[in-house]
Amino acid sequence: MSCKNFLIYFSLFILILSIFIIYSFDFSYEEIEIKNSKAKCLDGSNYKFLFSKGSSNGTNSFYIFFEQGGFCGDNNFDPKDNDTPQKCCMIRKNATLGSNKFDLVYRYFNVYISRFFTSSKYFNPIFYNWNKIHIKYCDGTLHMGNNDDPIIYNNTKLYVRGEENVKSVFDFLIKNYNFSNAKNVLATGSSAGALAVVFYAKYIRSLLSDKTNYKVISDFGYFHHGAYKGIDIMNGMMTKLKNSFKIKQTKTMRYINESLDFIESSNPIKYINNLNNDYPILFITSSYDSWAIKRLVNTTCFFGKNIYDSCDKKDLMEIDKYSADVENDFKEIIKNDKTKKITAFVVKGFMHMYLYFGWSWNDKSYGVNGYSVQEFVHDWYYDLLPKDKKLFYDTKKILKYKKDVYWYYNYFFPDF
Repeated sequence: MSCKNFLIYFSLFILILSIFIIYSFDFSYEEIEIKNSKAKCLDGSNYKFLFSKGSSNGTNSFYIFFEQGGFCGDNNFDPKDNDTPQKCCMIRKNATLGSNKFDLVYRYFNVYISRFFTSSKYFNPIFYNWNKIHIKYCDGTLHMGNNDDPIIYNNTKLYVRGEENVKSVFDFLIKNYNFSNAKNVLATGSSAGALAVVFYAKYIRSLLSDKTNYKVISDFGYFHHGAYKGIDIMNGMMTKLKNSFKIKQTKTMRYINESLDFIESSNPIKYINNLNNDYPILFITSSYDSWAIKRLVNTTCFFGKNIYDSCDKKDLMEIDKYSADVENDFKEIIKNDKTKKITAFVVKGFMHMYLYFGWSWNDKSYGVNGYSVQEFVHDWYYDLLPKDKKLFYDTKKILKYKKDVYWYYNYFFPDF
């Protein structure tokens, strides 16, 4: 190819890319910094969140998203190393998940990558003109950290103020945007943020008028606590996280259950039927959630270009056991749901998070019972689902799209 032709093609590529960026990215978000408050990121920097003001008939409606991002110590679990959470948080405090100092990068990769946050009616037909609030995750403890005093580790202060951060966002909305009298509120979150949104759901409900149409979506935030290969890793990680940062019971936990503990807060089956929620909750997840398979089943045999080539019979049995445990949990949750307000959409794809990533949003082959995720969310939100059905899941023992996990984890989620 001649130099002239190369320049022509390169210029055309830049033009197309520029048009794509202009029409796909949403530049309506502004950073709101909380000053003169206890609200802090891990490194002690002032807490920030992202806000996009609604328009037209969406000015009194609010779409709230709790950001994802694992937690301190969620990789390479070692029962003998009690310092794992602090070591991980020391790394996080110098990155977007622990500081407000990298928010330009944070804005591009956490807001613009998802169609669910955009103000484009084409990509986001239900919520495009609502007030949109992106609750930044920077405390390393599932948005739930509640220690007023910083933890000192290696002569460095680490602030775990997730609860203060979250409440500062709602204080701002109540003061400036009449949030308490909102017409519609949809609270959502992915992964760590999905655990958080269920945890804070009742607190948010308490801030709103009885007339508010309030609903909740938990996107890939259900993790079964159980022993795989002889050890309950999720319970072990939560125990270390609680002890490392001295996380105590708070009023938010007591909203759910008088005796709820931080460790149980990561295990919704322990308290979901005690919520007595008068608002609909939708759980979207996969029983083959790739985050959970890697960490909780403790296997990486599915990594690499030739998926499963290195999985032995025991690995596959444990992976299938985890899948069955998740499905059985939801059968139990739905069976015991006295309010009939809980709905579950459980797929069998090897993935993690739908709302944050958009590639599978409209693809029915990634869904369940003929629904794509977008179609299901639409019908759930507008009460168009069959009235007598609350659990939607695949019945066949299959793993869909095993190849997804390779690029997904190696490129988007390298270990901390």
